[in-house]
Amino acid sequence: MTTLKHPSLLHDDLISDVLLADAPWAESHGADPQNGYLGAGLLYYTLAYMLRAKLCVCIGSGGGFVPRLMRQAQRDLGLDDARTVLIDGNTGDWSRPQWLKEDSLFRKAYPEIEILLATSRDVSERRETRAWKIDYLHIDGDHSHAGSLEDFQRFERLMSPRGLISFHDTKPYEYFNVTCWKTLADLRAEGYQAVDLPWIGCGTAVIAPGRSVRKPNPARMLKRRYLQNFISTILRRIKAGLSAPK
Repeated sequence: MTTLKHPSLLHDDLISDVLLADAPWAESHGADPQNGYLGAGLLYYTLAYMLRAKLCVCIGSGGGFVPRLMRQAQRDLGLDDARTVLIDGNTGDWSRPQWLKEDSLFRKAYPEIEILLATSRDVSERRETRAWKIDYLHIDGDHSHAGSLEDFQRFERLMSPRGLISFHDTKPYEYFNVTCWKTLADLRAEGYQAVDLPWIGCGTAVIAPGRSVRKPNPARMLKRRYLQNFISTILRRIKAGLSAPK
């Protein structure tokens, strides 16, 4: 019996030869380059595609994996005026850029990706950056608690009203000197909505910026409940009075 092969939504050659080729640390996103498996890479692509993201910004990417997915989504959508910007200061102990050479596969395959070799703090303070309306932001630069929280706070104000943020390395205690996962707990404590997938690679969360849920105020809730009960009692008495025999 012949098994029919259905057409695939995914292009195997593109995944193996471009998206996963020469992409160190793709495994930290749950990818498996040997078997052409994108892992969370498909999530990054989907977010950019779903949002029809005109401006994608990636903070930190030693292998260029995430910005490839961002830009590929823009290409597939035919967004000619869209931009993907990669910010990397080439500092720190983690995932130093492997694409610095002009002839790297990453830069040859995606020459239109704008590369800013500067710290995220410096970029956020530039005059031209203040006008950004980021549709999709990925944070994977400073892996410390304080540094990653600062990245979120600095770039959240540059997000478009419909934008989303993905945040890497949310798996607790995966590495002794990676503490950025604590930032997610901080954001949730402040009321931000987040979906965390810590079991995929080193963990990735998707956060809705500027859409924090107001924390419940016990005193306000008690007052509201009292007023609701009071009004209900008055209405019942009025109704009872109107229906009483005269």
